[in-house]
Amino acid sequence: MTIKRHISALAITTVMMAMATLSLAADSSWEIIDDNPAASTYSYDPASVAETEEGLVTVRTRVVYTDEGKADALDTIGNPVDFKDLTSTDFLYTINCPDGLSRLEKVIHRNGNGEIIKEYSLAGKTPWTEIEGETRMSLLREAVCDQP
Repeated sequence: MTIKRHISALAITTVMMAMATLSLAADSSWEIIDDNPAASTYSYDPASVAETEEGLVTVRTRVVYTDEGKADALDTIGNPVDFKDLTSTDFLYTINCPDGLSRLEKVIHRNGNGEIIKEYSLAGKTPWTEIEGETRMSLLREAVCDQP
């Protein structure tokens, strides 16, 4: 291998490490809403919260699975082979704050390196769902909606 290739390889490695560091730093800004040691940790990204129109807020959330939680998640989605390294799932929700409704817009399943296993864009394909009390979604609504 020539010196030029070594330098290129080193530069690529440095950029990849910097990106991984930024990714980890970004993850530290997530706020935990609920932690169930037997299943998963549920958090949201405060930097992602945006009011799209009066009373509607979009927000990214993340579920990080324990081994037991991963097994339950895999059972729920039919144990696809491609998901054997599933570590977390990101969700994009729109929340109708005044009416207490939510709508799932996107789902992204990730492996332990943060790489996307599968992504589903559901914008306009899912119905509004009532946010029931004492659920993770009700905790999310409390965190991101301006409550009177």
